[in-house]
Amino acid sequence: MTKTFRSNRLTTSDMQTFIRCCLLLAITATLVSVFLSGVFLGLAFLAWVYQGFAKPAAPIRWPGYFPFVLAFMLAALLAMIVSEDMLESAHYVRKFVHFFAILLVFNYFDRRWVKLTTWGVFVAAAVSGCIGTYQYFVLRKVELLDRVTGFMSHWMTFGGQMMIVSIMLAAFLVSLFPPWGSLRAAWARANRHVWLWAALLPLLLFVLVLSMTRSAWVGAGLGLLLIGAVRTYRLALVGILLIVVAWAVLPERLSERVKSSFDPADTTNRVRVELWRTGLNVVRSHPYMGIGPRMVPRTFRHYRVSNEFPDWAYQHLHNNAVQVAAEMGLLGLAAWFSIWLKLAWDHVRFLRKARQAEDRQLFATSIGALASLLAFLAAGLFEYNFGDSEILFLLLFVVTAPYICAYEKTTKTSTTSRTE
Repeated sequence: MTKTFRSNRLTTSDMQTFIRCCLLLAITATLVSVFLSGVFLGLAFLAWVYQGFAKPAAPIRWPGYFPFVLAFMLAALLAMIVSEDMLESAHYVRKFVHFFAILLVFNYFDRRWVKLTTWGVFVAAAVSGCIGTYQYFVLRKVELLDRVTGFMSHWMTFGGQMMIVSIMLAAFLVSLFPPWGSLRAAWARANRHVWLWAALLPLLLFVLVLSMTRSAWVGAGLGLLLIGAVRTYRLALVGILLIVVAWAVLPERLSERVKSSFDPADTTNRVRVELWRTGLNVVRSHPYMGIGPRMVPRTFRHYRVSNEFPDWAYQHLHNNAVQVAAEMGLLGLAAWFSIWLKLAWDHVRFLRKARQAEDRQLFATSIGALASLLAFLAAGLFEYNFGDSEILFLLLFVVTAPYICAYEKTTKTSTTSRTE
């Protein structure tokens, strides 16, 4: 009798599935715990290295914007070299991990895994949103220095996450009723799961309001209006009307938070102006290479404009562009801006391609990425959200998803052409 033995070595397919699962969990876990996300990301990297030793590695592909990311990383490395404290600035390389993680996502994910990860993010955001609602109404986290945080340790991180996920979800829902085709056919395709996702959007927006994070409000508003405008201008007008109505019915505590945005005497507004002016003083003093990553809290005393605010307020400069320019100079700022310009250009191109091909998933990921990018940059005018790993990693997945969908579509099309 002949016996067959199954090899104990994991197959290539097994390893690919394991890496994909780890990446899915790493992205989803950003809404729960940065440590947990790091664990899954580490497992994905280890599995990738193991697979590379087990068999000849395939050429690594990268999304179209990645050369601009490499340029930014080079600018950051140069800024570290000229930093007053090179060892302290060197800690900034931890941010590079998420950039390289996106390479794994781009190389291992396909449309199915993009969809699964997106759904996982929606579920994690729903749970975090419920926790935030509980914190507000039961634990009474209603003060400016003690707000709702969901799973996160800070309300601004939580607000930024709810902002991006709300936009992702809105883009997904709009893609179910795309500009092409009839609404009747779209209604016929809708199932009960769609209505569960639709019910989630009000929850995320509601808890975003409860977070009292004004920068996230601005970003979410602009992102959602962009999605509405791309679908139809009437939807954007409805969105504006809903924003006005929501403002009119807000409780006094929240409406005062909105009004404070336009009050130059408000403490949070004045401290931001102080931080921006401090950052500009740094740029004037070190215009080309900056003072080095992570050096603002150590050197701000030489550049601050006044002594009105406590030292702990100078941890960062509450503006992405000012922070990057202060740390890495105008060279780093130019490289940083080039990433977002390339992304915006490509997402518009993908959006046009999705309309022409009537590709709903490419449409959803493209408009979601473009709107999330707008929201991130708008919120980043008033906070340093680029320095928040939980927000950055989530954003990188969102803006890379259209490249994955477009690449898979192109690959399938070329394969079909060769076999015909």
